[in-house]
Amino acid sequence: MNTSLFDSFFLGGFECSTHRRPDGRRLDLLHATRHDQLAAQDYQLLQRHGIRTARDGLRWHLIEAAPGRYDFSSAIPMLRAARDTRMQVIWDLWHYGWPDHLDIFSAAFVDGFVAFAREAVKHISDHADQPLISPINEISFFSWAGGEGGIFNPFAHHRGDDMKRQLVRASLQAIAAMREINAAIRICQVDPIINVVPRTDSAEDVRNAEAYRMSQFEAWDMLLGRAQPELGGREDTIDAIGVNYYIHNQFIWGGGLIVPSDPRYRHVSEMLQETYGRYRRPIFVAETGIEDETRPAWLRYMCKEVFTAIATGVPVNAICLYPILNHPGWDDDRHCYNGLCRYNKSGLFNTPFGRYERVYLPAAEMLAFAKRLQDVELKTADFRVTLSGAGAGDIVYCDPPYVPLSPTASFTSYAAGGFSKQDQRDLHSLAVAASKRGATVVLSNHDTPFTRDLYTDASRLEALMVSRTISCNGENRSKAKELLAVFGQSHSELLL
Repeated sequence: MNTSLFDSFFLGGFECSTHRRPDGRRLDLLHATRHDQLAAQDYQLLQRHGIRTARDGLRWHLIEAAPGRYDFSSAIPMLRAARDTRMQVIWDLWHYGWPDHLDIFSAAFVDGFVAFAREAVKHISDHADQPLISPINEISFFSWAGGEGGIFNPFAHHRGDDMKRQLVRASLQAIAAMREINAAIRICQVDPIINVVPRTDSAEDVRNAEAYRMSQFEAWDMLLGRAQPELGGREDTIDAIGVNYYIHNQFIWGGGLIVPSDPRYRHVSEMLQETYGRYRRPIFVAETGIEDETRPAWLRYMCKEVFTAIATGVPVNAICLYPILNHPGWDDDRHCYNGLCRYNKSGLFNTPFGRYERVYLPAAEMLAFAKRLQDVELKTADFRVTLSGAGAGDIVYCDPPYVPLSPTASFTSYAAGGFSKQDQRDLHSLAVAASKRGATVVLSNHDTPFTRDLYTDASRLEALMVSRTISCNGENRSKAKELLAVFGQSHSELLL
């Protein structure tokens, strides 16, 4: 595994958005989470968990509050904190926000960003020998959100292509200006990877869906001079490709999202292979995360996909947990439980239990498992499809979203629409049918009156007490009652 770009395989990303909302209020997530005040403590906190590289940002609107006048007092404490803690940082120069005196579609915007980038890299270079810079975060996404869809400032419609060219132009000129100051900078260009499927099998829908899917590569192609070379793109403007991936990155053309249980859902490992094959540069997952209780499951899924890609020769350098701190919601100030750490009412941070001198990442084991998968066909499908194919000699383990232990303890949001009691009944019926075809099917679930009644016809039913490792009260991590139900021939080794 090539980790030459970064000091750790896992990165921590600090949410640093600074755009204006539709009501005119400007966001400042670095300030809202107090990271701008507690950067050194935050970096040390990450290092205690084995994370030695972070994504962070400078706030252009604070640094250039008046045209042409630069005040880096908001940035220097963070730059010093990174240097003093020896935290390697990828610095975002633009994370959706810019000074109010500039029109983003104007030539003055490009000139202003170039001048700001030149000043910024001087200060960054005073604190790091080989800075990692992300000039403009998510050119493609912002071009849609701010120039096409009208949901981000400047809330424009039907100007996505103009916005994309403008941001590419600004990024290219800024890179050239920064390299005049420090030729050792490394440039990371970050954008989402997506999958788009057609609504129907019609030729027009198929064509439209594929065109939209391929648009994810336009900004990178422009930066490299492979598309619209008049913008000034060059092959040396990208040292590493950063890909952002969330659960909403796959959708139907002109329709809704597709979730991992949908057979049309594409493996992230395949998307990483496609992106690397196109650009042949080091690649890293620059953002990934999800909210609430699904965070551990999402991270496991992304790690599996990344290590599968690595096993095929894709040099994935890192996975960035983003955001690393919980933060107030962009639109409603709600507390978003999507970080590794969270802030509390005292303005301090709570982190997962445990203080470890050394954190063990089982990279060798994960790579070995990925290699074992080379001759294995992996499929993403609804459980009804999967179980319908089970037959003689097959052993199937089903780990559905558990039946809640109480009305307020529901955790069934793996897929759109949740996982209902009827889904639990369907799963049971399919398990019984598969066992009659000679398969052995094992189901796990909470031990409740409903599941006891549902699994009465199991060949074997085992009650277990299972420890829970996550709780809001570290002194009260109790055990939960679970059931293992076996349908078909009972293999004793399954329940050891």
